[in-house]
Amino acid sequence: MKNKNERIGVIDLKNGFLYDDKRKIYTCLFCNMQYEEGYIYTFDNRLVIANKIIKLHITEKHGTVFGNLLSKDKAQTGLTDTQKEFLENYYSGMSDKEIAEKMNITASTVRYQRHNFREKVKQAKLILALSELLEEKRN
Repeated sequence: MKNKNERIGVIDLKNGFLYDDKRKIYTCLFCNMQYEEGYIYTFDNRLVIANKIIKLHITEKHGTVFGNLLSKDKAQTGLTDTQKEFLENYYSGMSDKEIAEKMNITASTVRYQRHNFREKVKQAKLILALSELLEEKRN
């Protein structure tokens, strides 16, 4: 696993696991299960390598990475329950009209929510860049 002082990156979060390049170990972000490169694991009567079994493990034990990240509390995500419901519906592939009907809101509100999340992404990228520059300056 990465040094505790190192931050979990966006790619790690999207994957649902950390990869420790020095120890050659994959660690599940949701339960800390570990799989080491160089070993063959059994899954569903199949033999699989570490970088494959970590993905299978996450799907089998935890569902989607999206759902697990979305289930984090507001202190971690900054999202209200309504925003989480919107994202879950949007991720599931529902149309704007379907989301509006399910959530009892207008289609224009759905479009506004999508726009609002795009703006939050821009802000998050800027804050991340500033944070990394501050950290580089301190080291």
